[in-house]
Amino acid sequence: MYRRDYILKMIEEFARAVGTAFGLKNEGRDEDALNEIRGAYKTWFALDGAAITAMSSEEFLKFLTDEKQFTLKQISALAEGLKAEAELLPDTSIIEKQDRYSKALFLLEFVDMTDTSTYSPERQKMISDLKMILMNDL
Repeated sequence: MYRRDYILKMIEEFARAVGTAFGLKNEGRDEDALNEIRGAYKTWFALDGAAITAMSSEEFLKFLTDEKQFTLKQISALAEGLKAEAELLPDTSIIEKQDRYSKALFLLEFVDMTDTSTYSPERQKMISDLKMILMNDL
């Protein structure tokens, strides 16, 4: 019970940080927005941006499921954060944007295949949006 409550609080706080990051972006504070998201990775998921970049999508998922033992909700929230980070990156960071979008898509597809008891239209839309972004080369 306590673990589930903690996980829900962690996801809520992470979502709040993502919202704050977009607020900073709207104020023209792009670097602060990226720092907010990357700081939230560390604070709420104990993940470092460089470590995320260093792993392939498959390695990253294995790390999250095997070593971190993340729940599907945590993986889904992290995928949303990766997508948000990609949206906040400057257009000149094409490789990093593609990495974040690809990992977000990979994680969401994993959640979608694993969580067969729950249909999420929001998740389906995000998967579709990510596929379109990646097909159109950002």
